[in-house]
Amino acid sequence: MDQHAQMRARLQDWEVALDLLSGNGSRAAERQAADATLHEILEYFKTVLTTHGRQEESELFPAFHQGAEGASRLAALRADHERFGVDLDKFERQMVSYGLSRDPTVLLTLGARMIREMRGHLEAEERLSSDLFRG
Repeated sequence: MDQHAQMRARLQDWEVALDLLSGNGSRAAERQAADATLHEILEYFKTVLTTHGRQEESELFPAFHQGAEGASRLAALRADHERFGVDLDKFERQMVSYGLSRDPTVLLTLGARMIREMRGHLEAEERLSSDLFRG
C-alpha cells in the first residue's frame, strides 16, 4: 500500500504538470518546468508500474481464490498492466510531438485518461487485496 500512496502522489504531480501545460497564459519557465516534471514522472511510472505489476502477479494473484469472478478480475488487472506499458510509450511519443509543435492537446487528453485509469486500477487492486485478506 505504500507503493500505492507513492503512485497516487506522482499522479497528483502529473495532473499539476498537465495543468501548467494547459494554461494559455503559462510562461515559458512554467512550461519548461512542467516538461521536466513530465519526463521525471514518465520515467518513474515506466520503472515502478512494470515492477509493481510483476510483483502483484507473482505474489498477490496466486493467493487469490479463483472462481469465475476472481478470474475475470485478475484478467482485467493483467490487461491493465499491459495497457499501461503501451500507454506510457504513447505518452512518451506525444511528449516528443509536443516538444516540436508546442500544441499540448493530445498530450493533455492522453495524460488525463491515463491518470484516471491508473487511479481506477489502484482502487481495483486494493479491493482485490482486501477481498483476499478478508476471505
